[in-house]
Amino acid sequence: MLSLYSNFNAVCGQKVLMLLHDKSLKFDYHSVNLRQGEQHKSEFVKLNPKAQVPVLVHDGKVVVESSEICLYLEKMFPQPSYLPVSLSERSAMRKWMRYIDEIIHPACSVLTWSVAIRPKMLEKTPQQLDAHFQSVPDENRKLRQRRAMKLGLELPELKQSIENHRLLLNKMEQQLLQTDFLVGSQLSLADFCVLPYIVRLEMLSWEFLWQDCKGVSGWLLKMQSRKSYLKSYHHLYPEGFIQQWQAHGKQAAQALTLE
Repeated sequence: MLSLYSNFNAVCGQKVLMLLHDKSLKFDYHSVNLRQGEQHKSEFVKLNPKAQVPVLVHDGKVVVESSEICLYLEKMFPQPSYLPVSLSERSAMRKWMRYIDEIIHPACSVLTWSVAIRPKMLEKTPQQLDAHFQSVPDENRKLRQRRAMKLGLELPELKQSIENHRLLLNKMEQQLLQTDFLVGSQLSLADFCVLPYIVRLEMLSWEFLWQDCKGVSGWLLKMQSRKSYLKSYHHLYPEGFIQQWQAHGKQAAQALTLE
């Protein structure tokens, strides 16, 4: 039995959810309300002491960290396979996954908090904000969130975050002008792992970042045309959520003079 604990707007959870659907696996989905702090409740922290989604439970075995979950699913359910056959392409796939985990995910967190999450968090009382930060178990993550709340678009790290996303798109474009997917002619875990971060930019109405990138645009169209994408992304969002984030993104782009 498979169970996935995640949130509709968690980029790490989205790649796992799409992979589950793409492999046509049966699973139970447990929604974790991050806005209400359900990830910090004791029953969830027992599954993942880091209080982060996603979490996969397979016949009682708990697997955390989204890339590890993807690799686990590929090992346990190898058909259809999204693991390249050649060693060189397999190595390239893992490089993409590490690049996302180590560089792009932290950058996305900075961008998301500064641009889209902060406006909603500002509606909370000082007591509610303090309770939220006190519940974050990781001190570094807590510090990053506090800085984003305090400085917003003036956060110094935001500039580098945006630059890291530009570098990602340039890296993708160079590859996708040569191959259909990120590590060759066949879909791999690399594509599942990169996609949520491009969709996040799209949610902020920042498509202008790749408007001249034919390779990225074509790849995105292919990925978003898959049935598994349709089951894993926008239809899960509450009414008005995407429009709200698009508005925040447009305001930020204008304030930062990005377009």
